[in-house]
Amino acid sequence: MPQLPSIEPAEQAAMPGPGRATLQHHWQRQDAVPQAALPHGQLLLPCFVTLQKAGQLRGCIGCLEARMPLADAIAYFSLAAAFSDPRFPPLSQQELPQIRIHLALLGSLSPLPAHSRSALLAALKPGQDGLKLQDAHHQATFLPSVWAQLPEPGDFVDQLLRKGGWSQHWPGQLQAWRYPSLSFGED
Repeated sequence: MPQLPSIEPAEQAAMPGPGRATLQHHWQRQDAVPQAALPHGQLLLPCFVTLQKAGQLRGCIGCLEARMPLADAIAYFSLAAAFSDPRFPPLSQQELPQIRIHLALLGSLSPLPAHSRSALLAALKPGQDGLKLQDAHHQATFLPSVWAQLPEPGDFVDQLLRKGGWSQHWPGQLQAWRYPSLSFGED
């Protein structure tokens, strides 16, 4: 996984463009979505697209491993966040003007100790780390931006365990990774 690139503010402002264009064209039933050149658009970089409406989550989907160029991933995950996030009904055309697209570009995964809750909590950098947890049956992640809603490390980990479907007991064979992200989006 490549390191996070340096992206200037003007470039950051252009990055949600493929997502916005894809969502606008969804209801027009056109085969091709016109795409302008996107800074860093050909990078293979994992990302998440978050849709917000009135400052509230309206959909979020992405990947921890890059599978396509960034411009394509932004378009793809914008549609997925709008229509495939199981937590929300499909986005309506009337909602689109109220939607703000936010991106999280992810850096490399680094392993963390996860043999106990206390070891994981001691290794986490609150407000900074994204966290991926996985065992043989479950997987879940929280982007670094989730720290804004869950600033206490214990709450952050507990909610991620709940999200992943783990019971109240510390999961055996749990693996953990941290990752940085570069986050920005539409105002």
